[in-house]
Amino acid sequence: MLFLRTAAKRLAAPLLMQARRASSAPAGAYVECVSKSLIWSSIAADVPDETALAADAAKVCAWLGLEASAPDALDAVSATRVYDLYLPIYYWVKG
Repeated sequence: MLFLRTAAKRLAAPLLMQARRASSAPAGAYVECVSKSLIWSSIAADVPDETALAADAAKVCAWLGLEASAPDALDAVSATRVYDLYLPIYYWVKG
């Protein structure tokens, strides 16, 4: 857990910028947001389709106590946590 916190802090600045840039695209916003994540490219996992990402993002956001789950509806920090950290790791573990 400490490793994840340290990695998240170290990657926070560039990922925050990515989350903000990706959130400006209305169509395919989920896929675009996660496909730019540094973690996705590191784990070499296939990015799921828009529907699966939306459903899983809603679950992660509910677990975190967030009311919204769309990339453009979240603040930069929450979007980074959900789309650049939690979802890539979830899909990697899920296999």
